[in-house]
Amino acid sequence: MNMNLFETKIGILGAGAIGQLIGFQLHQAGAHLNFIHKYDYSCDEVVNFTDLDRNEHQYQIRALTASDPLVKRLKLIIVCVKAYHVVDAIKGIEPFIAKDCHIVLLHNGLGPHLEISQYLKANQGLSLGTTSQGATRDFKWSVTRTGKGLTQLGHCIGQPLNADLKQLLLAAIPNSEWTDEILPSLWYKLAVNSVINPLTAINSCKNGSLAHQDYSNTIQDIISELMLVAEHEKLPIERTLVHDRVHEVIKLTQNNYSSMHQDIAHQRQTEIDYINGYLVKLAHKHQIHIPTNKKLLDSIRLLSQQRQ
Repeated sequence: MNMNLFETKIGILGAGAIGQLIGFQLHQAGAHLNFIHKYDYSCDEVVNFTDLDRNEHQYQIRALTASDPLVKRLKLIIVCVKAYHVVDAIKGIEPFIAKDCHIVLLHNGLGPHLEISQYLKANQGLSLGTTSQGATRDFKWSVTRTGKGLTQLGHCIGQPLNADLKQLLLAAIPNSEWTDEILPSLWYKLAVNSVINPLTAINSCKNGSLAHQDYSNTIQDIISELMLVAEHEKLPIERTLVHDRVHEVIKLTQNNYSSMHQDIAHQRQTEIDYINGYLVKLAHKHQIHIPTNKKLLDSIRLLSQQRQ
């Protein structure tokens, strides 16, 4: 690897649990790291990180406002905000980033990648990713890693990611891989989210409850409708693998509450529009009917309104 790469500026937009987790992993690999935050000033911050064996670490980062001149020097920005914030976040930094800066989206759900393509300059590129690593944010600049998992990254549109930066990402993030066909990988994650998130939120239960026979038919209907949409999108995903992946995650996370369950419980905005809502939007485009996913979308929207 080109050692000059360690002088290359990398930015993370979104200092939530995953953003700080990826940030720590890049820091450990020797990358020169900055966070971009929404405040109107730049400052130094000390980040606290607790790993899986309960060892505690501290490291210093620079938190930049979008208009800070240092933002112009960033060669890679990893976006770890919620799906519903992605477009506004990109619009907010777009006037200040370099003309060859590469962007990686790392969030639940799908859809924002289609919306932000219009903001990319000719020499910029967009990659997408998904991770099943686990982390919780204890307070503003403190994160605890809670689980291992696979991270998949791949090119989407525009200029490809620089080979050295790609190598750095894969070396820094444990159990990570680069895939030339990232969208199918994201659809397998979408399938898991489209089942677990709305059903646990609506029924106010842990993920493991979905293994009960009472949910079997609904889960099959969600998967069947997702496969129908994927077929119209000409995506090469396999139903058996989708089914197995969904039930594997239900089992592996049986004692967890889903992010959507937590969002509803704490009266926060959910990502339903980028999960089941994304499927419904594509179904409308193809003029096909997916009633189970539409019902889940409507139910979560109503539940959110009732909890406001």
